[in-house]
Amino acid sequence: MVADLPAESPAEVWESFAAAVPKGKRPLRLVPGRRPREIGPHVGQWLSERIGRVVLAPYGLVHPGTAGVLFVHSVANSGWLWFQRGQVIGREAKRFPRPAWDSPAVAEVVAAGVGGVAEPLPAGLWIRPEGDTGTVSAARTKLVKAVPCHPGALVIVLGCPGAGDLALSNVAAIWQTLPDDIRATARFARFGGLVLPQDGSTGQALADVLNAEVRCYTGLPTGSAEALDVLTLRPDGSYGWNTFAQGFAYRPRTVGGTPEPPRLWVCRPPIADLPEASPGVYRYTSDTVIEVVESGLWIRPGEGDAGPSDARTVPLDPAGSLVVYESADPAQADHLRTMAESLLDRLDHSTVLTTTVVPTTALTSRPKAEAVVAARPVSRPQAGNQTRPAVAEEPVTEVLVRNQVRRAGAERPGGREGVDSVVPERPVNRMSIKERLEPAATGGGHVDEPADTKLPLLSRMMDTLTVPAPDFSAEPGSLSLDTDDAPTVAVATVAAEQQPRHESDWLRRTVTEELDRQAGHAKS
Repeated sequence: MVADLPAESPAEVWESFAAAVPKGKRPLRLVPGRRPREIGPHVGQWLSERIGRVVLAPYGLVHPGTAGVLFVHSVANSGWLWFQRGQVIGREAKRFPRPAWDSPAVAEVVAAGVGGVAEPLPAGLWIRPEGDTGTVSAARTKLVKAVPCHPGALVIVLGCPGAGDLALSNVAAIWQTLPDDIRATARFARFGGLVLPQDGSTGQALADVLNAEVRCYTGLPTGSAEALDVLTLRPDGSYGWNTFAQGFAYRPRTVGGTPEPPRLWVCRPPIADLPEASPGVYRYTSDTVIEVVESGLWIRPGEGDAGPSDARTVPLDPAGSLVVYESADPAQADHLRTMAESLLDRLDHSTVLTTTVVPTTALTSRPKAEAVVAARPVSRPQAGNQTRPAVAEEPVTEVLVRNQVRRAGAERPGGREGVDSVVPERPVNRMSIKERLEPAATGGGHVDEPADTKLPLLSRMMDTLTVPAPDFSAEPGSLSLDTDDAPTVAVATVAAEQQPRHESDWLRRTVTEELDRQAGHAKS
């Protein structure tokens, strides 16, 4: 239920609210509908006592994410709490709907090695360089509003545009703290600068350092978990184009060995309803197929095995995609070029504006790395002749209230996820993560005891708050709030801008639809 009440509602208003709650036995989730989207901690227990139902209420600020996710984050131990008459307070989750991986391991802001920070997002974790400037705040807003929460997989976002390069030791420090079941489904998304080997890609460098198979998106995942778009990121952090090859899996190389080619893990079909001949390969005409590659699409003859090709090794260009046609055989080159141009005419308009048609003979083979294609020997048919429009940055309308950071001491419908599920056995490198990092970068896993910090911002804002923040490190069943006194029902008394009415309507509608959807699943 959305509590669309002013930020400084007196007790009489909450009395009226409780009287208006329909009778029933199902748990009631209380969602603040107006900024600062926060409810005093006594309200949940008081309302539960008054209406005789289990109440789920936020402790901390509520941040609406993409696809209706409600993410509670501002102070230590913030999250969704449940209250019941005569029972102790319990913690439900950090995010609603609750993903399978939601746990205390991904719920708080923590130091990530030396000079790094890991903070929770609706979609998972963000590991970035230390410091909290305006650049970081704008990036945080973008990630909260853009990256969808996958119910079965944690997304780990790496780096921050304009905030310096993140060391792999910072990533390793956090990786070692994650439970095995969370690691098994985790996906990485590069967002900012990383310190990488000279000829290494993000995915291969992570696999080598973490000594594990890793899955990496080719850009920033957006949209929803059911209809995923993976958008490339330009060096300034602005969006590029919607990729076809959305993610690759990388395996760690053996000591002194050559890394295996990455395998396509999830992709977007180039055209709806094309039959899939093999993972990531779609039948286009009777004699041609379209293969999804990192740089875009490759159109080639459909008969026989394509074998190794430069088309598979060209790195992704954040500014635009390629439609590559096979030109090694002059007798077929003109036909395949015609097919490539007809394919371009069938792609979505935004993709056409950033796509170049290129023959394979014009490609330059080079190590796979995050680099712009040096030469784009170009032929742009008709629609492609338009100038590429700059992608405007979304306005920053909301910034999360930030925890004080303690420094360390020293799949879209029709798409394919898991397109290559058969992985052969191979020798395992038993080197530890520490041994895999450069000596100068080691020490990332050590975190000193945090020094005392100032009173959390939420507590300073709460004029009526008389109880400490719940300590969720205690054993279940040991939490309680004293409610013997008159109910303290005032919410945060911080002044807030008047919230647009349409935003409250959106929040109420989204929560209602999500609860109806969950109720439908439960009945079925």
